[in-house]
Amino acid sequence: MYKTFENDQPNLSSVFHSFSILGRNILATYYFDPRYRGQFLPQNHTTMSYILEETSKLVNAESRGQLTQELLQYHNKSGPFECEHLWSDEAVGDPNIWWAVLRTERPVIGAIAIHQQDTQNEIDEEDFIMISSDEEDEIDDDE
Repeated sequence: MYKTFENDQPNLSSVFHSFSILGRNILATYYFDPRYRGQFLPQNHTTMSYILEETSKLVNAESRGQLTQELLQYHNKSGPFECEHLWSDEAVGDPNIWWAVLRTERPVIGAIAIHQQDTQNEIDEEDFIMISSDEEDEIDDDE
């Protein structure tokens, strides 16, 4: 089984590509989760640039200025994000509800945050299915 995997370049590059996408999605999902707001990420220009670069791929050119403004407000807890009650444990308990409410105030970042959460949920389900079928293959090989 392992020799087939090692000699199969298209599959290997596909796995690498999938991990790259997974890593970007996990980072963005973590950043847009109001329970964490990227608190364990380096708080520097490089992190913000990366988040802005990745999220700007999801909007049209006309919305990028608004995205930047909304992203900076979220990051700095300013504008509509400055109310301390928004950040209580009760308020941030379900990120999808939190963003659905705030999406009326900040439509661009709200749509991206909800999209990231939905994408992460899909990836988690696909990974579970992939892991389950790999385990079944190993069971079949052992028999």
